[in-house]
Amino acid sequence: MRPTEPCRRARPPQRPRRVSTGEGAPLGWPRGPGMGITVRWGGIEDLDAHTYAAWSELGERAREATPFLMPQFIVPAARWLSPRPLRVALFQRGRELVGVGCFSAERPNPFAPVPHLLAYCTLHSFRTGLLVAPDEADGVAHALLAATRYGPLRGHAIALRAVPEDDDGFAALRRAACDAGGAWRELSRFARPILHLAPDTTAVDGISHKLLKSLRRHRRRLAEQAPYSSRLVRAGPELRAATERHLSLEHHGWKGERGSSMLSCPASTAFFRELVERFDAIGAVVFSEVLAGDEVVGSSSNLLVGRTLSAFKIGWHPARARYSPGLLTELALLESIETTWPHVEKFDSNAAQDSYLSQMLPHSEAIVSGFVATGRTGRLALGAGRVAHPFARALGLQPWHVPRPGRLTLPQA
Repeated sequence: MRPTEPCRRARPPQRPRRVSTGEGAPLGWPRGPGMGITVRWGGIEDLDAHTYAAWSELGERAREATPFLMPQFIVPAARWLSPRPLRVALFQRGRELVGVGCFSAERPNPFAPVPHLLAYCTLHSFRTGLLVAPDEADGVAHALLAATRYGPLRGHAIALRAVPEDDDGFAALRRAACDAGGAWRELSRFARPILHLAPDTTAVDGISHKLLKSLRRHRRRLAEQAPYSSRLVRAGPELRAATERHLSLEHHGWKGERGSSMLSCPASTAFFRELVERFDAIGAVVFSEVLAGDEVVGSSSNLLVGRTLSAFKIGWHPARARYSPGLLTELALLESIETTWPHVEKFDSNAAQDSYLSQMLPHSEAIVSGFVATGRTGRLALGAGRVAHPFARALGLQPWHVPRPGRLTLPQA
């Protein structure tokens, strides 16, 4: 889709016959794809055990599985990383949860000169968007647009940061917005390195012969210094020790020097420890470690949701940098996929286009950021506001607010 895609003009949807804007009350959508779906708004602190479990189950069976839209990520992130209020939209068809979206209300800014919603993102979020059940994307998208007009959290646009262009929920939201007279306004895009696992292939088949040969040479040279080994840590008493080793290694090197490591920020450290505990409860956290003798020299944290294995953070000992311990850690993980998780179909690096993982992974997916104008008012405002973008960027302004670490009191789930 082009950055500014013209949309077919259509009559705006009629106001729902029955609308309740009370906090947490259902919002009806009388006709169209969203018919039969209700929306309940609430705070993350209102999440009960039943809803938490239903949300987690939805994340496991979603076609576009990702840990960053799961409650195991959102709840600790809201607790430790987000000082601003977070609102959760629960989309239900009858008693079945078919969609979840997390948003904050944002004031007008030079990039979106109208009140708008921001899909939840943090310093450690590599993806945003909607979590939807299979075959429910269109209904959830239309219900969300209705909620932005008549619900407790209203806006003329929805800001989305780092969403896959071919995501079902995102595509449905663009279609629904176009039908309502809105449009998609793209601000940026990049190609994220990923790996699609096809039948009768291994994860290392896509690595170039030259790079694979170089990595195996590094592995042999590291083994000359001390016996080389690798392992996966997935559960049990060793998981807590692996968590602390990972935090320590991620703090070494340039991240620690720049103050961007998780260990540099007490809130980020607490967030990661809680995230590991919550994903461990569903058997979804994996540490890949490379050892030289008894010393762990490389560690990566990964999250397994549905048929997708997602990378999260990585760290290595700078004293072993000449052996490329980061790449060796990823190689060890990829070599383990076929035998450990034969059902996995995709490895998502969650890395930048020019990262070191782009050398290893042969595939990519387009990641886009921008605004969905929910109707004519938003479309005209976003279009008129484009003239201010160069000046705003020159002043160092950003299109969206990324929450800084804070501390909220939330119940343990």
